[in-house]
Amino acid sequence: MLKPLTIFAAVCATLFFAGCGEKTAAQKEDEKRLEIREAKKQLAAKNYKLLAEKFPNHEHAGEAHQKAAELSAKK
Repeated sequence: MLKPLTIFAAVCATLFFAGCGEKTAAQKEDEKRLEIREAKKQLAAKNYKLLAEKFPNHEHAGEAHQKAAELSAKK
């Protein structure tokens, strides 16, 4: 009598823990959104830096440097 109950408990535990490692579709979508957002921040920081270097005398060059630094710091 004890043996079938032990086997049942072991099977249930195995199935439970096997499902814990997989991500849901919503979790995968959230991770993808975060990756895209981070890539956009990195691209924006790169472009602000390029603008500030290409046009150092422009009135907004300082602002571009500042935004590039802020975006780079938020990693």
